[in-house]
Amino acid sequence: MQVEVRLSDASNGENGGSGGNGGSGSSGAPGGSGGQIVLRVSEYDTHLLLLVSHDVEAASGGKAGANGRGGKGGGGGLGGDGHSWSVTRTERDWLGHERIRHEHHSKPGGYNGRDGHDGSDATTLLYDGPQGQRGTFTIAVVERDGIHHYADRYDLKLVGFRHRNENGDGIYEPEETIYVTDVEVQNTGKMPTPAHHDIVIAIVETDWIAPAEATLVVPRSLAPGERHLFRGLELPFKLRVFNPQRAGAALKKAETIRLQASLPRVRSVFEGFAVTEEAMQMGRIAVRFPLEITPLTSLFSLAPGEAARLQWNVMNVSERAVGFETDEPRAVSVNIVMAGGDLQPNQIHLFDERGTHVPLDRGFARSVARIDAKHGNPFELTVAVSEDAPPHASARLVLAVQLGHFDAPNKLRPIQFQEFVVRVGEATEARQADVLVVANNRSDKTEIEAWREVIASFGLSSAVFDVSHVGNLEILRDVANGERKFRMVVLLDNSMDTGQGPRPPTSLLDPTTTLALTRAGVHVLQIHSGTGSILDRTLVPIDPVTPTERRAIDGTDREAVAAACANEPIGGNGVLVALQGKSDIVALRSKWLSEFIEARWPERRFVVWTTGNGDTDTRDVERLHRLMIRRTADAARGSLTALNADEHLVHDARFVREARTRSLFADALPFEIATLLLSLTPLPFGGGRAQIPGGVEDALVASVLTRLAVEMANVRHFGWGTSREKVVSAMPLLAYVEQYAFSTAPPHDDADLKRFGKPSTTLDPQSHRGRRLVELCAWLEILAGGQVRFWEWIPPFLWLRRGRKIRSRVREAIATLVGRVAPTLDDQNAVHQAIAARVKEIKESWLDLERRREASSNGAEFTQQRLAARFADYDVDFDAAHLAHDARRFSAAEAAQRQTERTRVTLDAEGAVQSASTRRDALFVPTSCSELLARAAPPMRIAVEEPPASAEASVGEIEVVFESDERAPRREALPQPR
Repeated sequence: MQVEVRLSDASNGENGGSGGNGGSGSSGAPGGSGGQIVLRVSEYDTHLLLLVSHDVEAASGGKAGANGRGGKGGGGGLGGDGHSWSVTRTERDWLGHERIRHEHHSKPGGYNGRDGHDGSDATTLLYDGPQGQRGTFTIAVVERDGIHHYADRYDLKLVGFRHRNENGDGIYEPEETIYVTDVEVQNTGKMPTPAHHDIVIAIVETDWIAPAEATLVVPRSLAPGERHLFRGLELPFKLRVFNPQRAGAALKKAETIRLQASLPRVRSVFEGFAVTEEAMQMGRIAVRFPLEITPLTSLFSLAPGEAARLQWNVMNVSERAVGFETDEPRAVSVNIVMAGGDLQPNQIHLFDERGTHVPLDRGFARSVARIDAKHGNPFELTVAVSEDAPPHASARLVLAVQLGHFDAPNKLRPIQFQEFVVRVGEATEARQADVLVVANNRSDKTEIEAWREVIASFGLSSAVFDVSHVGNLEILRDVANGERKFRMVVLLDNSMDTGQGPRPPTSLLDPTTTLALTRAGVHVLQIHSGTGSILDRTLVPIDPVTPTERRAIDGTDREAVAAACANEPIGGNGVLVALQGKSDIVALRSKWLSEFIEARWPERRFVVWTTGNGDTDTRDVERLHRLMIRRTADAARGSLTALNADEHLVHDARFVREARTRSLFADALPFEIATLLLSLTPLPFGGGRAQIPGGVEDALVASVLTRLAVEMANVRHFGWGTSREKVVSAMPLLAYVEQYAFSTAPPHDDADLKRFGKPSTTLDPQSHRGRRLVELCAWLEILAGGQVRFWEWIPPFLWLRRGRKIRSRVREAIATLVGRVAPTLDDQNAVHQAIAARVKEIKESWLDLERRREASSNGAEFTQQRLAARFADYDVDFDAAHLAHDARRFSAAEAAQRQTERTRVTLDAEGAVQSASTRRDALFVPTSCSELLARAAPPMRIAVEEPPASAEASVGEIEVVFESDERAPRREALPQPR
């Protein structure tokens, strides 16, 4: 038997059809032509043409079309599918046995057809349509003698004009009449101006210009191109009244006299009459008065009992003399009155040039007889502060210059105010205090009192130094040299008044002095208002160094370099190192050398830079390179802190008393002082802290913890395999806490023990002292746990892991601290239980913050985040954030740039100090206030030069509007000359 299935052969696919050719585009059609316009008008109606505008421009031709692209060829047909089949055969042999045989067969598929050819793109050359023909515009004017045709209407342009002021002094003064003369116009149109209607020229009214009703009339039928000059005719206008509202610079306002041509019959103007730059230039004037007063010059700060010269000048900027003894007499006077401040009238005194006492409750007044053109009249009084004047109080003096009205020369009115603030400085003679507050003449009394209150709340003493009083910061150099004993400086670095304009106190401070303060262990908290942090320029002590000044150490001998750096003080002379080789090799070796020194002393910071190439060694093509290594402020101690705040906040007592500012003050304290205050401060636990979720609950604990966190981060930067002894020696701050925190005998001088007393010998975990101990140890436990990374638990060599050693060292310090402070075993157990409970609370808050993705899962990072969150809204700059490990090396070019900048800052500081000294020598009066009062004649008001008899003897009161951001406007009457 045979079963067979047969299938036909697969057929090939058909070829695809060819694509069609692209169609040809068409060229653009011609643009439309402009219209053919004829405007017919009577000669009596030509004024209406000013209202007509026309456009007969031709339209642009159409854009050319685009040629079509050829069609895509069709795809070839698919070949038929291949097939396979089997045949089964059944056979019997001669013995009758049945045998089955299977046969397999297949047929291949057909071929795919070829794709059709693509059609070709059209290639017709196409053009844009041509532009249409421009149309025509014709004006047909019907006149008596026939019809006249014109290509366009008339138009009027300003050719020129001149102007002068009434009295010819060259000053365009408020209330004065100004005259516009020699106006010249031209008909720039294509037809005459209207024959039956007037075109008038007038002055445009502005904020300053009040035109009179007078106008100029253009002659009728002015021919095309014809000009007309208004000879002998003038357009007058007045400058409006000006009343000064505040002290400051003299009035000088730019204004432009603008002329306008119009056809009143149709109430329309010639738009392009005076719009050119030349026309604007002709009319530019400056509105000002002929007299101006210079700013008041005196010392900005006077100690109680001191006196200084008060100087100013009344300048005549006009080209004619001013005063009541001139060809055109006008009354002139100067007046001074006290307008605000904290001082009482009997605490600040004025004396005239004769020594006569001028009480400020009545004021000073003086008439001026004559000031010649382009000359000035100088004045000099003496201002003195009484011996009982309170420090940091102030008096605001307002100077006014008065000038007779232009139309009423004997009737005075103020034309300019100048203001000067005399502040009572505090020339501290204190040789010792915990905190020195550096204030200036703009430091408010309430601001100083707030700082004293904050400092006292920690149990610290304070002294205030007014830099504006002496004009230098030599006191900080004395502090750095140990001549004065201060442990911290709060530098109020807002802009203060100087003879060179507003400048911050740090402009008087050279970077070397700041670094010397850190070397002496004195911390600096800078409060500035955008004047710039002092940290960067201080922490990189790259000063110009002459290589021949000292013998260089061989840089290949790392131990010799380390030995030289061992005793290097902060801001010292540095260590000079010589390296030989090509520049890239030397750069690599200097990197290794820097890392070696950092590993030796991780708690210190060294800056390394290339000082330049030395001489070429004749035995080798390589050059000798010299490196300078200098030590800068240690990162963990937080010696320098800067806060940037708005000017109004710096002087706001509420800002000073705010919890975040108190916390920042605590962070800026020297580490030893903050550690001492943990047990001795009168501040209750939690006082002065910035409240944040899951944060440290005490400001002093946070201050100590911040420094310990930085110290641990520095140690963790060590290389693998650091010994335990190395870890212990690299954490001196932790050792200090372990040995002295909450101690019954802190290592401070007798003055501390006398002032604070010794801490209690017993410890209650619920007391303020005990709660601080628990808080500190609990956070140290969290911080220590975060030092160990997960891979440090993976064997082998667990004993070589840095994080485990740091954690072990911290826990050892906690145990030692608790064992030393708690006298009995029961007390120690109670403290450890309280620490464990507090750790549990912290971890619960930590977990909640972590769930909200507001905290890291690492304990060290979480601690640092909580510490930083206290100042989230503050612009704070800590010195620990500067000079990361890879940012302490500088190339020769970078060093040269920094040397130049550092030299500039130093020279600027020296120049500012010298300028302040010269200014003080020139203005300071060595006679005391009490002596001046004793010498003075009985108080009286004097007018040396009497105005002419025709002048009004009584001119009424003049109000001075005194405006301040802090106080409501106050109005005081100025005295008048007799």
